[in-house]
Amino acid sequence: MDVSSRVMIPLVTPFNRDYSLDIESFKLHVERLYNSGVRYFFPSSSTGEMDRLGIEEVAQLVNVLRECLGDIHIYPGIFSHGVSEALSKIEYLDKSCDVDGYIIPTPSYFKYGLNSLYKFYSEILANTEKEVIIYVIPSNTGILPEPQLFRMLRERYSNLAGVKITYNDITYLRDVLDITYDGFKVYVGSDLLSLPNLMLGGYGVIPGLGNIFPKLYIEMYRKFYGSRYGDAINLYRLLAKITNIFKIPYMFPAVIKYTLEALDLGIKRFVRPPMEEVDDRYRDEILDVVNIYGGYI
Repeated sequence: MDVSSRVMIPLVTPFNRDYSLDIESFKLHVERLYNSGVRYFFPSSSTGEMDRLGIEEVAQLVNVLRECLGDIHIYPGIFSHGVSEALSKIEYLDKSCDVDGYIIPTPSYFKYGLNSLYKFYSEILANTEKEVIIYVIPSNTGILPEPQLFRMLRERYSNLAGVKITYNDITYLRDVLDITYDGFKVYVGSDLLSLPNLMLGGYGVIPGLGNIFPKLYIEMYRKFYGSRYGDAINLYRLLAKITNIFKIPYMFPAVIKYTLEALDLGIKRFVRPPMEEVDDRYRDEILDVVNIYGGYI
């Protein structure tokens, strides 16, 4: 079975020391992922520090992806505080580049409820023909939408393609899967829910660690859909051990970038302030985990 649509990578955004985009490193990074079997890309993700990217930079990243690679699908993230900002960014990208759809987090700062979120996404869905994936990440936005939001929107807007849930709670995941229908794609961002999501009937995974270990996710999903469940479980256990690198007391984009640098995979540790770069004193600790368990780079 072709699992390419079920593993989408939320791309890191490489920077130079002056915090400008490092386009050459970006090209090398996405080519490595493509050669590993990745065909679905999510630039301007949380892993890619979406809150600190200008829309012109997002367009530049999308255009580089299109120029570098062939048969790929691109879903840039749209970070916004409200409808007008989101629609303005979508309009800019529609004019500037070729995308397949958008991944849109819930608006942050205020804690919006069901009706407000319905209006927010309704306005967006009604004003674009592109696919939209709702992004649930309460650790960053402070909002955990009621599962019925997705069903209400899907009943009215066919371009609502699915949801990405980055929330490490299998009960919430189950509740979303129970209330949504066939054709609505439920992705998870949590590594520890990557295989349970498939077992419960979900669609796929959008993992930050996929920047480092793309082959691990692709192979795990191939084993699962090939009915080689024991092999899939063994790979899932391996993945669970690798997530120990997130015990390092830094934000996850910084940890992923530092690991890529430590493995000499072409990405530097640089993150835009106020995010902090990982200190070298954690290098051995990270490499110990990766070198023991990371055979799928």
